[in-house]
Amino acid sequence: MNDGAQRYAVILKNAEDLEPQRLAPPLSRALKIALYDAARQSRMHRGIPAKNLDEGAAKSIASEFEASGIDCAVVREESIASMPEARKVPKLEMMEDGLIVFPLDGREELKWDEIALIAAATTENRETKTTVSQISPGMGKKIAGFGILMTTGIPLKMGKTRKVEKTETTTKLEYFAELFAGNPPRRFRIDAESFDFTCLKEKIFPNIYSNFTLLVTELVKMAPRALLNRGVRNFLKPGEGERFSYTDNEDFNAENRWLLTLRNI
Repeated sequence: MNDGAQRYAVILKNAEDLEPQRLAPPLSRALKIALYDAARQSRMHRGIPAKNLDEGAAKSIASEFEASGIDCAVVREESIASMPEARKVPKLEMMEDGLIVFPLDGREELKWDEIALIAAATTENRETKTTVSQISPGMGKKIAGFGILMTTGIPLKMGKTRKVEKTETTTKLEYFAELFAGNPPRRFRIDAESFDFTCLKEKIFPNIYSNFTLLVTELVKMAPRALLNRGVRNFLKPGEGERFSYTDNEDFNAENRWLLTLRNI
């Protein structure tokens, strides 16, 4: 095979076809791999289940998908969207015609129709803390020992002070969103824990979750052309924002890459 040959990928067209259990059987047949491996590949490359293929192999997989009722397209590898580095945004301002974001390295103005994708996710932050305490003989044992000493004249050994380690794990839900804008590609990250929600003005709530949910809702309303990931769709449903939509950060990024690619084909 010529190392310089054009490479292709197979991209899904519909969000309802993302589930690995739906993709695995046709992918397993096309690539002649185990069902488990096909499901794993589908999960790892969310929305773009097959990559780095010659054109014939890509079309063969696409045919298997189409035969299973899965709408897809064969695209060139270079058409897969790149993921620019995320720039943290501690605050923003929303206006009628766009918004101003204040990343740590400056200030940018965006028109609402420049926003290509709004993404969000809920993560679980685990903190483990170990404490060491000194345990001395109890007061009851000391009193009993003193009584024996007074009665018999024989001292009772109290035992040594013991060190006791106690490990506690606490979990905390955290929320973040990312805004993707094109030409040139830009990516802005909002971490709810450290974000200034005063942009919500009189609508602001006294808790982070409600503020973050409202912020996501407002961004979606003001940027109607933007695509939305599963995390955002959860936040738009009452009480659903705390659901875990992604297994890890790679899963989150994979879906966003797919959505950005889908927008451009």
